[in-house]
Amino acid sequence: METIRDLYNFYVSVYRKDRSDIVKRNYKYNMERYMLRYIGDKAIQDVSPTELQLLLNEMEGKSQTTIRSVFGDIRLIIRHAYMDGYISRDFERYLQAPKSCKVGMRRALTPVERQTVITVAQTNPKYYAMLFMILCGCRPSEAYGICKEDIDFEKETVHIRGTKTVLSDRVVPCPRIILTIAEKSLTGEITRSETGLKVSNECQRRIWKQFWTDCHKYLGGKIYRNKPVPPYPFGDDLTAYNLRHEYCTELARNGVDIRITQRLMGHSSYEMTLKVYTNLTDQDICTDEVRKIINKNTPFTG
Repeated sequence: METIRDLYNFYVSVYRKDRSDIVKRNYKYNMERYMLRYIGDKAIQDVSPTELQLLLNEMEGKSQTTIRSVFGDIRLIIRHAYMDGYISRDFERYLQAPKSCKVGMRRALTPVERQTVITVAQTNPKYYAMLFMILCGCRPSEAYGICKEDIDFEKETVHIRGTKTVLSDRVVPCPRIILTIAEKSLTGEITRSETGLKVSNECQRRIWKQFWTDCHKYLGGKIYRNKPVPPYPFGDDLTAYNLRHEYCTELARNGVDIRITQRLMGHSSYEMTLKVYTNLTDQDICTDEVRKIINKNTPFTG
């Protein structure tokens, strides 16, 4: 008997072998959470289209990326199970993807939020990864993989071993805050676990939740029964990825060339940097420097 989980692992190894390790882990996590935990041990012949569609419907409101990953892998299983003779009918074309939530562009941080992140991140070794996101532009998965040997103390740089794009493996300037923390590290594992292993996605989510709560308390937010309650002085819309966006926006605020910013961020193209990450506000744009430029050599004739 071939179970859904058996077929999923087999077909992904054959037809999705070009996925990076990070993407594989994320996709497998989503499949386990929304599908395999319910039907993973069933034989493929015992799962009906209606049962699959009901599970998909339960995902309504999740992110577009999450829904795309699960829906795509379910269709992969059904399509190739039919081609290989495990089932007699190919019904993957009749499955419907649920509606995803509307996700807006991740915003940059306010000056108060930025200072809060940098301050609170230094209070607990579990939070050091936040410093690498906001001050070095690391993706969360990259930030939780850094160890002492990745830092060149003489050149004041850090080697980010990213894999998402060709340019993700990069060397970027390392601020003195991080250099000081790294110098004091006795184990050499700065953002990894004490055993030297990378922190799991689920653990990263728990760390961010606790970090957000500590930022909330730092700014005077109230706690009731161990849970933050409104008003939220630290934005409740923020995620760990916002810290990386803040890094890029800060570079834009200070006039760093877009081509340099692209390399520092590890983007495959500067269009990505322009379209997604430079979340400049009206205050950032309407500066005294801009006013001087537009008023220069502009005589008033009225």
